[in-house]
Amino acid sequence: MAQGIDPSLAHLDPSLASSSGVPSNFMYTAKFNARTGAFAKADSRDPTHLSEYERAKRMSEFYFDVGAWERDVEARNKAEIEAEAEGEGKKRKRPTKKDLERFKEQKRLKKIAKTAWLRT
Repeated sequence: MAQGIDPSLAHLDPSLASSSGVPSNFMYTAKFNARTGAFAKADSRDPTHLSEYERAKRMSEFYFDVGAWERDVEARNKAEIEAEAEGEGKKRKRPTKKDLERFKEQKRLKKIAKTAWLRT
């Protein structure tokens, strides 16, 4: 016991409490529900539970397997990054001259079909 410390008050000093019979590292935390007057579970709701993101996440997890979807999206993103690194990126294919002529002809035929009632 430290010099000048009353033995009956030694439990108040954490450095001296270990020498007594009471364990010093004992600690307990709890949440208290002010509405019901009861203690709440440690994993009970907190203010982050009320955010729009958390609400949407809970609703989605009820109907869908969100974890599997997130893993799938991550795998696809990783595959795209690897493909770009290898030089197989998503390059837009330019239409050929034949394609352009075919598109113009389709547009012309569509316009004729729309206005056919005028020529009857």
